[in-house]
Order: sequence, then C-alpha cells, then structure tokens
Amino acid sequence: MDLDQFKHKSFTELKGIGKQLDLPMKGITKSKLAEDIITRLLEYENYKKMVDNKYKKIASLGKPGKEGTTYHVKYRGRDYAMKTFKSKKSASNLEKEAKLLAFGAKACISPKVKEVNVIFKFIIMDKLDRSLFDLLKDNNGVLDNDIQIQLVRIFSILDKIGIFHADPNPLNFMLKGDKLYIIDYDFRKEIDDKLIKKYG
Repeated sequence: MDLDQFKHKSFTELKGIGKQLDLPMKGITKSKLAEDIITRLLEYENYKKMVDNKYKKIASLGKPGKEGTTYHVKYRGRDYAMKTFKSKKSASNLEKEAKLLAFGAKACISPKVKEVNVIFKFIIMDKLDRSLFDLLKDNNGVLDNDIQIQLVRIFSILDKIGIFHADPNPLNFMLKGDKLYIIDYDFRKEIDDKLIKKYG
C-alpha cells in the first residue's frame, strides 16, 4: 500500500476515511493522518488474511438477503454459519444483533455465537440444518404438533425477555435435528409501552 495515493487527497477526505477507520484525529496533521490510515489498512489487510485462513468457506447458505450473505464455514473440523453483512451495516447495529442472538442462545431459542467482527462485518454461529420454509415445503404446508408447540414456546420466551422479533417469517426459523431456533434479529424492537399500544 502506497502513501502517495493518500497524499493527493484533501484533509477533509482523509478525515472522512479516518473516521470510518475509527482513528483518533484530535490535533492530527494531514501527513500523520495519511500515515495512520495506511497503518490501519495494512493491519486490516493482515487481519483479513488471518480470518480467511481461519474460516474455510464451503458454500453459501440460502439466498443472499437484504443485509448480506450467510456461508457454511469450517473451523478445526467443526461446521459453523458465517453471516456476513454489507459495509453499510453499522458496527453498533451488528453488535446489537449479535448480543440478541447470544441472549437467545442462553434461552435455547437461537444458535450459539462463536465470534463477532465489526470490522469485516460478520457473525460466526453454530450451523443449523434447514429452514422452517423447507420443512413446510416438504410437508405440503403442514407442521406437526411438536413444531407448533416449539413456535409458541419461542414467542413466549421472546415476550419474557422483552424482544419483539418483527420478522418471524419461515426463513428466520431454523431446525437442528428436531429442535427449532429463531435467527436474524435485525428488525427487532424492544417490547415497551409504546409498542404494546401500537400492536395491542
């Protein structure tokens, strides 16, 4: 990476790049900021190589969504799902989603989270087998009693922990064996008085 490619940029442009890279900029000069940007980008590049070597991508899981793509990856012989996000996904929203997944995992209604990376925008979690949508397709739209009970249980637990999922479509329910889980908390809302008043 060449320092010269940043020298022709204006100080304002460099500050914008520095902000995206979470660099401290108080009292910094233009040349020092350009050097810091190069250093941070090299760190990211090396880290990305390490991540790519750590998690071997096997295949994509399902179709790409609005926010990104999920991949089947392997690490030390174990299967995981790597949910990758588009660059516009904010670090705080990604962290919130991962936190809710982890919260759901403690309640045994979501897969366990292994790693969260806000720089390269991904969450590594336990890989599940197939979606509720696939099950419905295979069974001509019929769900057995056990799956129906599990659905009610998931919503009951979400109510108890104060989360309104807001996108409970069949693609956001996944099975591991016969056990049902809920994923993708991107559109979630906190259950508060305002939400209760809105939806009754």
